[in-house]
Amino acid sequence: MKKYLLFIFLIATISCGGTPNESSESENITTDSSTTETKTIDTSESTPEETEADNSSSQEISKNKSIEEVLKEFPNGVISFLSEKEQECLNQNTPLSMMRQIELDLVEGRPFTQEAQAYFDECNIPPPPSPGDESSSNQMTPGTNNSEALEEKAALIDINDMKIIGVSPHMEVVDETTLRLFYSSMEAGGLAVDLCDYNLNCTRQGAVDRIQDLTIVETVDGIRRGYFVELNPNTKSKEIMTAVFSEDGLSYSNKISLGISDGGNMAWGVPDAVIIPDGRVRIYWVDEASGMAGEKILSTTSKTTQGIDFVKDDGYRFENGYVDFEVLKAEENDWEAVFSFSPERLPKIPQSIFYGTSKDGLDWEFTGIPISPLDMSYLDPTGVLLENGDYLIVSAVAPNEMGDREYILYKAILKRP
Repeated sequence: MKKYLLFIFLIATISCGGTPNESSESENITTDSSTTETKTIDTSESTPEETEADNSSSQEISKNKSIEEVLKEFPNGVISFLSEKEQECLNQNTPLSMMRQIELDLVEGRPFTQEAQAYFDECNIPPPPSPGDESSSNQMTPGTNNSEALEEKAALIDINDMKIIGVSPHMEVVDETTLRLFYSSMEAGGLAVDLCDYNLNCTRQGAVDRIQDLTIVETVDGIRRGYFVELNPNTKSKEIMTAVFSEDGLSYSNKISLGISDGGNMAWGVPDAVIIPDGRVRIYWVDEASGMAGEKILSTTSKTTQGIDFVKDDGYRFENGYVDFEVLKAEENDWEAVFSFSPERLPKIPQSIFYGTSKDGLDWEFTGIPISPLDMSYLDPTGVLLENGDYLIVSAVAPNEMGDREYILYKAILKRP
């Protein structure tokens, strides 16, 4: 996903020393011709309990000036993913005890409180979702935990630069020694089609014009059906199309529009098609961005095994900025997928790869912990199953920055729990 949106935050600052009226009642300023101006605290009318409370308050204010304590205790907490300005605003305005409570509530699955909401509002920070809200159970900020059952052991290893410039890859198995890799390529002038060995040494076979974000499935009826994005010259909108593809992937016929278009949204597309256990086809795509990093993943399921007529599934598969969904496995009660995150939080939050599981392909569980390194942005993952049970993954990788970026294809091995 490539989007170029900027969101400007206004930092609200307040004084931690009390109001002028409060100061005038507790402080006496005296001036002497032989000394500089000094402050003395008049505690002649204060009780020991009041004096102790004042000292306690001063200590709490001092602690509030060090958000580092919270970041050390919760290195992958929601506060760690905020920008420096957002962190500084919370640091100035939010008690240390409240910042810790926010992190504890999210880790333990409690909803975001109204009191916590007020501090986030003061700093113009969108609140994280409530983990207990079933209607938005997938609205997790990277770094928070959405599943006690899923161990945090999935990881990408053996990550290597393929030296190929491209984006939005899709990989399919040709035979036990050969893979086919599709990806959008300026050099190829369209959708590049490469043949590769399992070490991903690739040779160009050709290119397909005017289409992008291709995925291909073989239906239970034996049809090699592709799903992709194409610009409709009549409506000037991008639409998800389907067609029957040749064995070499270089040509297609019988193209049909599925009636799913971008609706003017920039954060849209990257469809992923998969054959579900009953033989029908399900397509996932990114749509309906709202607010900063507000992308959502929707899905639609075909009425029959032909994979032509579809009915949109209720709700969202993911919310709160997750994108580029790719199903790796779709078996009865056993689904696996990888996906990425919005670019709108760059450079503070890099685009990363995440791993999720599901029983039905509709409700997903994941830890919220990236499985890719954080030094670069990883997006548009695709993968195939290897004989040893690992997955071979190809992803586009780019610098952690907004604006125009060069995308390079990287390969990796996905180790799962």
